[in-house]
Amino acid sequence: MEEAPKISTYQPSAEKKAEWAKRQKLRRQADPTKQRAAVNKWYARNREYVRKKAIHRQYGLTPEAFDVLLQVQSGGCGICHTPLRCDRGTHIDHDHASGRVRGLLCHSCNLALGLLADSPDRLLAAADYLKGRTR
Repeated sequence: MEEAPKISTYQPSAEKKAEWAKRQKLRRQADPTKQRAAVNKWYARNREYVRKKAIHRQYGLTPEAFDVLLQVQSGGCGICHTPLRCDRGTHIDHDHASGRVRGLLCHSCNLALGLLADSPDRLLAAADYLKGRTR
C-alpha cells in the first residue's frame, strides 16, 4: 500500500481529544467554505492514495494484487480485451454474494453484466438473440 502522509504516533488523552474536537468544530462553523476548500485540496493532492485505500477497503485488493490482475488480463478488459486505464474507467468485477473479485472490466462490460443481473443464463440468451437464434 502506498505511504500515507506522515502522521504522528502521539496518542493524546481523552480530555485533549475532546478539546481538539471542540476547537475543530468551532473552526468549521466559523468558516465552512475555508474548511471545505482545505479538504478538497488534500483530496486533490492525495487522489491516488485515497483511491487505493478505497479499493483495499471495498474489495480487499492491494495495489500489488490489482497490478497482478491487470497483468494476468494483459492490461485489458476481462471480457472484450479493450486496454484498461487505471483510473475511473476500470471497474473491479466481483461476486455480490461472496464479495470475491472476478477480474477487471471496462465500463461497458461492467454495465452489461449489471444489466443482465450477473446471470449466465441471461448472458447466453442475449448471445443467442444477437446471433439470430432462439432457445
